Amino acid sequence: MPLPVLLTRAICLAGLIFILGPDAVSAATEDKAKVDRAYLYEHPKVGYFIGIPVNVTLQDRGATKGIAIKSRRGYQVTVQTNPANGQFSLINMLSRLENKYLGKGRPWSRKLRQGSTTVAGLDAVEALYEGAGVRVRVIIVRGTRFDYVFIFLAAPLNF
Repeated sequence: MPLPVLLTRAICLAGLIFILGPDAVSAATEDKAKVDRAYLYEHPKVGYFIGIPVNVTLQDRGATKGIAIKSRRGYQVTVQTNPANGQFSLINMLSRLENKYLGKGRPWSRKLRQGSTTVAGLDAVEALYEGAGVRVRVIIVRGTRFDYVFIFLAAPLNF
């Protein structure tokens, strides 16, 4: 399945938090080993659900770093959450991320585009970056209870 399709599905599944019932979930543990079937992961503390594709490794990296989904096919997806903070706009949150990662001597060398979007009916901002051998898409979503940061990394040929 193409990477953009997988990424779109992961975002949509994360937005279905209140629609899915508990019977549709397979809970995961930290550093979940690769499995031979796709499943829904429920974050143990925050409670969101996200689709986990076949043959990836899921790591719970703690409260501030969120989860990381890593594939041998050359992509990584990270999901971070924090309580929704209306004091910072989505653009401001993106700028704070750029201060850390974008620029000379940092992982992301240039911004390709930025724009507003919606994810599962929620306001969001999306930006695309390029670095040394990597393309990065960042989507920051403002929910009612949480702000979500999705970071997708892949080689430009696989993006």
